[in-house]
Amino acid sequence: MQPDDGRALSEAAIEALLAEVLRECALEPLLLLDAARSGSTLVRIARNGAAGPDPFDEILIDAYESTRAPMIGWATAEVTDPEDIVRTAFMRVYARRPDITEAEDMREYLWRTTENLIRDTPRHKTADRLDPAGDERIALLAERTGLSFEDTITLRHMLIAALETLPQREREAVVLRGYEGSTYAEIGLIMGLAPDTVESHIHDALAEVSARLQAA
Repeated sequence: MQPDDGRALSEAAIEALLAEVLRECALEPLLLLDAARSGSTLVRIARNGAAGPDPFDEILIDAYESTRAPMIGWATAEVTDPEDIVRTAFMRVYARRPDITEAEDMREYLWRTTENLIRDTPRHKTADRLDPAGDERIALLAERTGLSFEDTITLRHMLIAALETLPQREREAVVLRGYEGSTYAEIGLIMGLAPDTVESHIHDALAEVSARLQAA
């Protein structure tokens, strides 16, 4: 999947494309599993040769689907944007990827993350996230990168697989940047890092995603 002009992909273009895919995943978490089940070459690479869902993803999504409604119901009395808070909690857990192997422990972790976001509402902000426009918007953003691709579904799968190959801190930083639209300073407060370190993590993450897309 080489860029049409053969140049390295623009960080801004890749960041925008990745952000759109992350927004879709927040709205439809099963997209994360669809990528692993697609059997594409990049997914097999991301899974160290095994084309299949990561157990973490399955546990997280099962826990989220079973707790999303009660979390939203509880959050409704606490904040004005309960669905956004709960989706953000899901994406933060996905990005952080804690060492959890039991569904009940994952449900508790999701609740704690949601509660922490609500307590931290001055820091949490609702990004300007209109519902994704689907294939047309993904195709437009991909065109801006100069990438040629078979279809938008394949591109989504490749981006998710590339994201999951990243080191934990890089993945967390780039998801916070892409999904929440947070500044380097805001991400630094969340992750306990200096803004310069956050910027370096995001730069390295986007470079790796770009390299994997071009190599596919």
